[in-house]
Amino acid sequence: LRRPRSGQALCGTCFCAAFDAEVLHTVVAGRLLPPGAVVAVGASGGKDSTVLAHVPRELAPRLGISLRLVAVDEGIGGYRDAALAAVRRQAARWELPLTVVAYADLV
Repeated sequence: LRRPRSGQALCGTCFCAAFDAEVLHTVVAGRLLPPGAVVAVGASGGKDSTVLAHVPRELAPRLGISLRLVAVDEGIGGYRDAALAAVRRQAARWELPLTVVAYADLV
């Protein structure tokens, strides 16, 4: 893998470690998340939201934050069932609290 900014070539493991370190530095330097903060991450069940949740999950112990997942059930039969099941499995695997909110309750 090649880092876009620097052009540096890294193996997958080193790329992930460098990415995590960069996110950690940005959060700490910018004082973006105070210790004790609870961070809610929107989870759709897809790869993008899984990666989005993975990074703060990895950094949470060093930042002193806790994480929770939030998913929206649009209420369309057969549309979100598999994705919501994936979110529930991921929340259980990561031992993170999950809140599923009905779209009808948001509007």
